[in-house]
Amino acid sequence: MEDMWPSDITHSELLPPVAMMREQASLLGKKTRNLVTAEVSSRKEFESGKGEVLIHRFDLVAPALDNYTYGLFYIVQPITIYPLRFGMDSDIYEEIASSKLRDQVQMSKGAVTVDSEELFREVLRRILQSQKTKWVVSAMLAQTTSEVPPAQLGDAV
Repeated sequence: MEDMWPSDITHSELLPPVAMMREQASLLGKKTRNLVTAEVSSRKEFESGKGEVLIHRFDLVAPALDNYTYGLFYIVQPITIYPLRFGMDSDIYEEIASSKLRDQVQMSKGAVTVDSEELFREVLRRILQSQKTKWVVSAMLAQTTSEVPPAQLGDAV
């Protein structure tokens, strides 16, 4: 039987967005001594006009606050990965809309669409470094540290 598949079909140098999200999630826990952590969850859904898409959600979690969870952002991507769409808090959206990045991405109704890994990384960076993200993490830490004995905190705050 003749094998008609290309020889390089299993070779990919693409780093999936969800892998980058998981990397960043693990780094937050290290920065806060796991007082605030991040979790990435995934599911598939049918989207009209696009077929099945993958949705990856990035949540901030405060374990000491009965696992209080704050949905920071999510992405919706086709199986081919790009273009993908970010959904986020309106304050973060406005920060991106007022930056130079707005000229490199598509912005519409609170969503940001990117068509490359480079732009994905830049939007992800903007979300994680946004003022709103800093406020939310700080608020979660402040409320968590009021519940945790000071000896356990070390230099996490």
